[in-house]
Amino acid sequence: MPQFYIPINGTINGTNTVFSLVAVPGDYTQVVLGGLSLTPTDDYTLNGFVLNFVIPPLPNLDGSLPSLFAISNNSTPFPSPTPGPFPNAGIGGSTIITRALDASGDPLRGNGLQNFVGNAYAVAQIIAQRLQLLKGSWWMQLSDGLPLFQSILGVPNTSAGVALILRQRILGTVGVTGIQVLLVNYLPAPRSYTVVAVVQTQFGSVALTNNPVIAPGITWALIGGTGFSTVV
Repeated sequence: MPQFYIPINGTINGTNTVFSLVAVPGDYTQVVLGGLSLTPTDDYTLNGFVLNFVIPPLPNLDGSLPSLFAISNNSTPFPSPTPGPFPNAGIGGSTIITRALDASGDPLRGNGLQNFVGNAYAVAQIIAQRLQLLKGSWWMQLSDGLPLFQSILGVPNTSAGVALILRQRILGTVGVTGIQVLLVNYLPAPRSYTVVAVVQTQFGSVALTNNPVIAPGITWALIGGTGFSTVV
């Protein structure tokens, strides 16, 4: 049975108790706060999208925010503002703007402002590009990029070690304010990694994966290239 990782929106400040899931959960849902699985009724109640904590969650002692997400056995697709490969392609009022990429990773041209994405979708695309750029492949800055062959594939490493590398790349992206979920799973037979990330940006949460089939109930919209898909 597939599991679905659902981001949860809300302010963790020690006083707020009301949060909201970004997708409707299934009949089995597990809420995870700071890596700990919570107990329904004792710790929280869940009514559709709305999550109510019995005791308001606190920030970590160092001031950072604990991860907060739900795991469910079912889910409706993530909501999109409008249909199309780039649902919020309109860039009016956007503070971060980038040119949209097609499924092959090539820049879209010929349709004016429709070839650009802004805010959350722009940040999502930039994250995907940073994860697809391999270290040593860009002649202008050979030290930049994901060290796929230097530190991930073909060398001794663990899923936790790979997660740290990916975390550094994601957090170094403009507009990113934190990571809510980062799941890395090594598959021995094909010698590959499956990655799921839910990233907090200054415009809201975005989710990325390099294997959309792991969550068939979620509509993953391709954001440039074939390596990573994302949904906002």
